[in-house]
Amino acid sequence: LYFIIFTIIFVDLCIRAYTRSHAFTAAALAQIQLSIPVTAFLYRIAFRIEYFGSLHLCSIFLALGIGADDNFVLFDAWRQAQADVPRVENADETTLRRLLYAFSRTMDTVFNTSLTTALAFLCLGLSPIMPVRTFGIFAAMVVVCNYVMVLTMIPTCLILCDGCYFWPRQCAREAATKSSAPKSERRIFPSIKPFFEKIYLRYMSWTLSCAKGIPIGAWLSVWCFLVLGVFLGYRALHLEMPREQEELFPKKHMFMGFLNDMANDYEAGADDQYCRVFYTFGINNLGKENYDEYKPDYKRGYAKWNRAFDLHAPAARLALKGFCDTVRAVPCSEQECSMGLLHLPESTICFYEEFEAWKVLHSVYSKA
Repeated sequence: LYFIIFTIIFVDLCIRAYTRSHAFTAAALAQIQLSIPVTAFLYRIAFRIEYFGSLHLCSIFLALGIGADDNFVLFDAWRQAQADVPRVENADETTLRRLLYAFSRTMDTVFNTSLTTALAFLCLGLSPIMPVRTFGIFAAMVVVCNYVMVLTMIPTCLILCDGCYFWPRQCAREAATKSSAPKSERRIFPSIKPFFEKIYLRYMSWTLSCAKGIPIGAWLSVWCFLVLGVFLGYRALHLEMPREQEELFPKKHMFMGFLNDMANDYEAGADDQYCRVFYTFGINNLGKENYDEYKPDYKRGYAKWNRAFDLHAPAARLALKGFCDTVRAVPCSEQECSMGLLHLPESTICFYEEFEAWKVLHSVYSKA
């Protein structure tokens, strides 16, 4: 929760510093946060997917990042429209032309990035792991929902706050004088074009006298990103599963000391710290009629038994007895395993051994 709040505050400050508009910042954050419940509604009602796990909460950070980027694209296109689209006599016609200019540029640009991002997350839909598959579908829907909401909600804010930086205190005051002020005196957003002309292009086209016109800056950027990509790819190939449980408290916290004592000072843990494993024999298949994969604990199916399985044969009883002995002796080198065994010592219950003991005891009483 703290990470989510911090991320929202950070994105708010970034949008506010870049646009210098309280109104646009509020509208952008409202649109980004509204995309989550709208996506959840479509995810549950339209796609009939009921599973929503903790992994799906990561889509909040995804929506904040992609949503802010989409709003920046639209805002920059709106600023650029004020420089590229000339004024006409009718002020409403000028606003409409500039809005169409910004809308068309944003629609094409953001569509390409949103499509590739959504398809990347949809690839997770091929995963056999249900939580990962549903997260990929939900994340892709968040991206698409952000794209649609940016193009439908934010243009309204741009029109309402045209020429206003600090709404509503200044916006109301400027709106009162806007109709009487000359067109040349009306405030417009600064264009982003000088940034590319004076800074970006100067760096990219920078060269040395001995380089014979080769853009050193551009090649330097390419090689820097190439090295970074190789390094990140190498690190990604060496990722491993976590070996320890996530620590929710600082190491010096008294609760962590208690957990360390329970984990390290005893030969074995409590019974509730171990999961029970059941080995079943004679199952041919598993019937899954009316099984809902998004509710794995409900109607999990029923066993279809193999009619060829027979414990009357001496070889089958001997194999079952050998399996019980093997289970008790399976080694384990992990720190969590007790006495180097996979199963907790003296905890394995074999029904065939109990049956043999009962048979021997029954024969003794019968003779008596």
